[in-house]
Amino acid sequence: MVSSGLATRHRPRWNSLGTFALVLLTGLPFAGADDLTPAADRVVAEIEDDGGVVARDESLPGRPVVSISVSGPRVNNAFLIRLRHFPTLRELSFSSQEVTDLGLSALGSLRQLEVMRLRCDAVLGWGVSSLARLPRLRTLELAGSRLSRACFDSIGKLPGLRELTVEFSENPGESLSKLAGLERLESLTLLKAPDADLANLGRLTHLRSLTIDSPGLNDASLRRLLPLATLEDLEVRNASLDGSGLESLSRMENLRQLTIGSDSLTDEGFRRMPELPRLRSLNLVVPPRTRGLTDAAMSVLGRLPGLESLDLGWWPVSDAGMNELRGLKRLSRLVVHSPRLGEEGMRSLSSLTALRSLDLTGVPVTDAGMAALGRLAALEELRLAGASIGDAGLASLRGASSLRTLHINGEFSDRGLEALGALTHLADLAIEDDTPDASGDATGSGLAGLAGMPDLESLAISGLRLNDDGLKCLSGLSHLSTLSIQAPELTDGGLAFLDGLTGLRSLSLTVNKVKGQGLSHLRALTELRSLSVEGDALEDEGLARMAAPAGLQSFQLVAPAIEGEGLSSLSNLVGLRSLKLRAPKARGACLVHIRGMPELRELSLTGLRVEDEDLRQIELIRGLRRLELNAMDLPGDGLTRLHRALPRLIIAL
Repeated sequence: MVSSGLATRHRPRWNSLGTFALVLLTGLPFAGADDLTPAADRVVAEIEDDGGVVARDESLPGRPVVSISVSGPRVNNAFLIRLRHFPTLRELSFSSQEVTDLGLSALGSLRQLEVMRLRCDAVLGWGVSSLARLPRLRTLELAGSRLSRACFDSIGKLPGLRELTVEFSENPGESLSKLAGLERLESLTLLKAPDADLANLGRLTHLRSLTIDSPGLNDASLRRLLPLATLEDLEVRNASLDGSGLESLSRMENLRQLTIGSDSLTDEGFRRMPELPRLRSLNLVVPPRTRGLTDAAMSVLGRLPGLESLDLGWWPVSDAGMNELRGLKRLSRLVVHSPRLGEEGMRSLSSLTALRSLDLTGVPVTDAGMAALGRLAALEELRLAGASIGDAGLASLRGASSLRTLHINGEFSDRGLEALGALTHLADLAIEDDTPDASGDATGSGLAGLAGMPDLESLAISGLRLNDDGLKCLSGLSHLSTLSIQAPELTDGGLAFLDGLTGLRSLSLTVNKVKGQGLSHLRALTELRSLSVEGDALEDEGLARMAAPAGLQSFQLVAPAIEGEGLSSLSNLVGLRSLKLRAPKARGACLVHIRGMPELRELSLTGLRVEDEDLRQIELIRGLRRLELNAMDLPGDGLTRLHRALPRLIIAL
């Protein structure tokens, strides 16, 4: 997805699960910190032990801690008091069911804080007022199941805020009126906001970015936003809009980015979209099987000649409607998923010569349509999942020599795949062959041209009949960092091509004829951090020879034929943090091979037969935080004993 700096800067950073993203801050003014005290070291150890993240500013003396992200039962009022050991902290993100309003007062000593993200189910909100003691606080994101009107009273006392995100847990009346004093607020995100309260936003005269995610939002709600003439970015999601309220946007003369997410949009409503001369990005989150929109409303887009980015979602536009886009000469990014598009629609797209990114996922593009797309010389990104193309379609791409990302599927031969060699700037390539039962002719020899792609970093191949000889051509891709292949004809000997892929950090292998001996070639991949191996023919004897590098952090194994002895090769992977095993014939006794993994945090054994005594091996993994077991094999007293040994372990059945 391509977005402007403004959209990126103002987008909230928590996702629907309530987890937080981490931004490492560097080059900030030094606050006089030295190396951590023993007390601070203990806090850091506890945070990292719980899977949290502590970031330091490596550019400053003493490497001061500038960012902490943590969640879990350890995060309570007492824990917040201990954060006083980090006076240089710039960013704090935490999720807790224990922290109360009183506990928030402990954060007042962190006077360098600029960014704070809190998800606290025991907080009502009055304690947020203590954050007024933080002179540098500019960004606040707050969510919780009990937030009340007191929360907004407190937020209104933070006049230095520039960015604010709040998730409503109830209808606290006209709470948004309390934000009127935030004269410097530029970005506001409201989740589950009550519709009637939106009229109070008109007092925020400096607001540039507004995001509202609320099922109660309707066209009348848009009219309540009329006073916000300074808006540059408006995003409305999960709303119940038919579009009749869009005419109220006519006063937002500075609007540059508009996102509308609604499954109720109609042609009649969308026709009320006003002329917005400064609009550069329009994102319509239209779900599949939408019935209210047709080609009839596509002419509205002609009123927006300045558009540079357009996402039509699943708007069921046909070739006739696509013709309305010909006037958008500045369009550089287009997303459309309509299954009604055909060859004529592709010809219309070929007139958009400024296009750099094109996502046609779900569109049944054919070879004839590819001939039109091949004329887009400026194209850098093309995604065609759901297409039905062949060798002729691939050949049409020779003219798109600027391509850096190509995701494509169809039915190909090795000779047809040779056309990829002309795309020498590719950095991300995904090929899926749709030939039924993988009965096609392509064995991989046609991929030899990939050796001449110095920028290629990510490669995914599935559906081809890849064999040992076909994959030899990949051996020189030492700069490749991510590789995913499904190779039904590949044998252990063919895995020798891995020796040359010394830059790999992520590898996924789905191989039906590999027994395991060839996995010894993993030894050369010293940078590998993530590994997934799936194979029906994998045997214990072969798997025991696997030589994955010691730096591996994540490993997933699907091996229905092994009985467990081959898992002895895991004992050397002392740096593993995540391990997932699917081996239905294996017994839990094989867990003896993983008990010496001090860094292991996540273990999934849903594909293993585990008994009570087997859990004693897991008790020795002191840092384990999450365990997945098959409920059908649920042991008895062993789980109780395991919980006593590892009280912070979460067990999912």
